[in-house]
Amino acid sequence: MGFKKSSPARIIKQNKRRAAIRQDILNGLTNQNNLAARHGVSQSMISHDMKAILRQMREEDDERAILQRNIAINRLEDVIREATVAFDRSKKNKEEVKIQYKKNLCKACDGSGKEGGDPDAEQWCEDCGGDGYTVEEHVTKKVTGTPGDSSFLREKREAIKQQAFILGLIQKAPKISVTKEETIINVDNVSSDNVIAAMRVLRNLQQEALPAPNVIDVGGEEEK
Repeated sequence: MGFKKSSPARIIKQNKRRAAIRQDILNGLTNQNNLAARHGVSQSMISHDMKAILRQMREEDDERAILQRNIAINRLEDVIREATVAFDRSKKNKEEVKIQYKKNLCKACDGSGKEGGDPDAEQWCEDCGGDGYTVEEHVTKKVTGTPGDSSFLREKREAIKQQAFILGLIQKAPKISVTKEETIINVDNVSSDNVIAAMRVLRNLQQEALPAPNVIDVGGEEEK
């Protein structure tokens, strides 16, 4: 025998009821008998709904943690990139070019200025043009400057450490790291009242530390 599929109308009604119950839980209404009377269902149905709601809350927390983790990593990537660019710009290299000219005795005419080195020759030496010497150019380059501002490298190194910590590559948190620990609740081994109270306290702490987007809208039409 196969499982009986719920009709779309029944699923919609269930979702609306659970949305309302969820809001009641966050507002401090946790007694299952009172919730059953409030929503017109059995206590066992409320118990089933509460477990489903707690599982949904945990899944939403997991998804939010992944989103926040990815955002943090992307922001650190920007820090690393900007620190690298700023460090390169902080380097102030200076290049000095020095040019010297040196006279050398013309080897073609042996300094005579005449073709073939013969003082009696009628032709001037082609290499030195009759001067008897040639001019040699010497060019030297000298590069000086600072290696760059090391504070940008420290910023880059700190961002890399934070990335490694978020990714779980290192166990010790960097100095200025803000982390969110994952909370896993076994709703089968803990009473519903205790689990709900713990979830409510945890959610309030999360909202104070880092504002989270609305996870469900229960402000629509009320179930009749």
